[in-house]
Amino acid sequence: MSNKDNKVTEENSTGRYSYFYNKKIKQAEQDIKFRKQYETIGKQTSQLLKGLTIYVNGHTIPGRLQIHDMVVLNGGNFLHHLSSKGSATHIIASSLPPKKRLEFKNYKVINPQWLVDCIKQQKIVPWQEYSIIKSDIEQPSILKISSSSANKTPPNCNDPNFLIDYFKHSRLHHLSEWKASLRQKFIELYQDIPLLTHSNSSYTILHIDFDCFFATVAYLFRDKKKFPTLDFDKDPIVVCHGVKNSDIASCNYAARKLGIKNGMWVGTAEKMLPNGIKLTTLPYEFENIDNGSKAFYTILQSIEQFYYVLPVSIDEAICVMSKNAMENKQTLLQLCNAVRQRIKHETSGCIVSIGVSDSLVLARLALKMAKPNGVFMFDNDNESQDLNDMNQFWGSFKLDDLPGVGRSTLKKLRYKYPKVKTLQDLRQTCQDIISLQSILGNKLGEKVYLALRGEDDEESARIIYDPINMFQRKSISIDINWGIRFKDMVEIDKFLDICSDYLVNKKLAEYNKLTSSITLKLMKRCVDAPVDPPKYMGMGRCDPFTTSSRLGVPTNDGGIIATELKHMFRTLPVPPVELRGISIQFNKLVDPDDPKNSNVKKGLSLLFQKDQVTTTPSPSSRSIESPLHNVESNDPHRKYKRLKRSPVKEREDQLESNQRNAFQQQFFQELPTQIRKDVQHDLKITRKVNDSKLKRMKEELQRRENAIRNMNSHFMNSDSIFVPIKFQNETNFEKICSMVNDWVRETIKEKGPHERDLHFFKKYLNKLCDSDRVHFVLRLADMISVTLNLMAHKYGNAEGFTEWEIILIKFIIPLMNRNRHTFRTERKLDIEYDI
Repeated sequence: MSNKDNKVTEENSTGRYSYFYNKKIKQAEQDIKFRKQYETIGKQTSQLLKGLTIYVNGHTIPGRLQIHDMVVLNGGNFLHHLSSKGSATHIIASSLPPKKRLEFKNYKVINPQWLVDCIKQQKIVPWQEYSIIKSDIEQPSILKISSSSANKTPPNCNDPNFLIDYFKHSRLHHLSEWKASLRQKFIELYQDIPLLTHSNSSYTILHIDFDCFFATVAYLFRDKKKFPTLDFDKDPIVVCHGVKNSDIASCNYAARKLGIKNGMWVGTAEKMLPNGIKLTTLPYEFENIDNGSKAFYTILQSIEQFYYVLPVSIDEAICVMSKNAMENKQTLLQLCNAVRQRIKHETSGCIVSIGVSDSLVLARLALKMAKPNGVFMFDNDNESQDLNDMNQFWGSFKLDDLPGVGRSTLKKLRYKYPKVKTLQDLRQTCQDIISLQSILGNKLGEKVYLALRGEDDEESARIIYDPINMFQRKSISIDINWGIRFKDMVEIDKFLDICSDYLVNKKLAEYNKLTSSITLKLMKRCVDAPVDPPKYMGMGRCDPFTTSSRLGVPTNDGGIIATELKHMFRTLPVPPVELRGISIQFNKLVDPDDPKNSNVKKGLSLLFQKDQVTTTPSPSSRSIESPLHNVESNDPHRKYKRLKRSPVKEREDQLESNQRNAFQQQFFQELPTQIRKDVQHDLKITRKVNDSKLKRMKEELQRRENAIRNMNSHFMNSDSIFVPIKFQNETNFEKICSMVNDWVRETIKEKGPHERDLHFFKKYLNKLCDSDRVHFVLRLADMISVTLNLMAHKYGNAEGFTEWEIILIKFIIPLMNRNRHTFRTERKLDIEYDI
């Protein structure tokens, strides 16, 4: 071997490679020794992980040391240092940053649960189900966007087609559109039919609802090649856009039995599944859902026995029949079953349940009893109804099953009646309406009381007795809570133009309406919320900001509405980069052909009609003036001068002012919000200039002089200009007194105050005296003296008691005497403080 080769070998033996190699050998020897020690004490080991090399990346649960023991004792090789990614067969991690996700994308990166399940089942389970990189393949992620091989691009809210694409995939948008369309069709269909009236005979109500409609449709129209053996009755199925952080829109009853609910995240639902059961996620089938809903309502409207078919939602309806229908329950049951069979046939297998009773609230409760796939009838007015059956019916429901009982109401009821568990318990406990109204308030208390008796309150019954007015379109809105990311106001203005164009040209034109009021709601990222929320491009935690504006007269001019929206946005404290959600709502919709809205035909012209203006003074009339005119002075001289004015002159001025204000009110009401604010601002400035300033300047100067002259005798009022003095970082004197009193009481029992604490206390008293606040020192001295007198009988001989007497006599009282003439009033008082 040459000298050169010897030199290289020598360097390697002391270099970095040699260090890690030797360390690896030593760690392997320690692992073998640890395994043998474990076997010598009679503990069982295995060769389950033989041939596997496992590396732990970052913080995990179980921890690194626990995983090391689990791997070694089961025959695996634990890698302490990852010299190269290929040296490990499995990489265990709880989470990975985006950079490492790209680095490890071709390796088996799994969560710690894989190792736990392998040891628990004593077999190597498939690692794919535990892969933390694969978990986001169906949900758009930053990883996929940053990868050069990704085909998808992040959503761009500046894209002109963003709004259309968003609504195309938005479940809530589809639900809203379907509901509005169904109500509009109801109005057109039942416009000329006479309304039902309140009567003692009441009506028979059928509450019909699909069983997990979205999940059923998704299952029926699934990709059968991809899910050939899927069983709807046994396998848990959910409908969502993706996985992990995607919201569950609907789930079948097999999933609900495992605790999965609508609105839950997919990742949370997967954690609730027992071992061996896999959650199946299916995409939305909006087109087939729409077709199923149309078939559903077509069937119901074709049945002659139904007087009304009231649309509740796309998959839920309320049908109204005569009261006599309940008398023949067998015939009614046959009708319900015929309806269910027909709907199942027309919708290719979708199932509905029906609850029947004589009120809305009871029909809804009966529907809960009927689900899934059944019919339940409950006759509350039947005198022959068995008392045990009735008690059993009400005892089957929890408190929050009753309509109108939400989280807040449930919390109040449980706090007042902790032993009440069912509606039957609540019926027996609350026999009168007063007890419920005292807990829930008059309106809600009455609603719950009537519901417990099987009766509908007036507001709930409107859907039966006044459905046309109830279903009238009262507002139009859009709500975008995903993908909102802007850089500056230019981008926001463009987006508001797009939103305005969509609402005006599509929604207002579709319903032939005009709007006179706009509400803008913005969602701003919370200060402590992450910039990138857990849900990709979602809102995360936000603070809401809302503002409303009147347009003067109803309009459908897109330019006016867009300009108003931009102005409203600038009035809210939401920076463009912090914006996460936008909601725009058009309120006070009117029909342009309605004769009641005569102003609409004239567009935005301002109206001046003297014959409509009353000159009679009205106590409710308000003057649009400068705020200075509405503020009453506290100066007694100013009030006295006002009282000296002639009553006749006051009357004339009031008449003139009311007449002028009436014209101004009508004028301002016809102006758009932005123009109205500008005119009001100019008017305020003009009035300030026209008014005489000399009088107000003299009054202000007199007020300041009085405040300065009396500031030492009015220390606690609003005119005080003293700079606050801190003691223990507290400026409120009342709190300081309480703090000092507690300090004196505690230190009397011991050896007195600490020297350093006493130093700060003396310093505080000196500052009070230097700032002409000797009376504060007097209050503290009096408080200490009273405390000493009260505790003298018990702690009179204590060392701390003596210390505080010395402090009071030798420091505090002499300090007040030295500064007695700094307490200046109208004249100096010769005050002497004695013991």
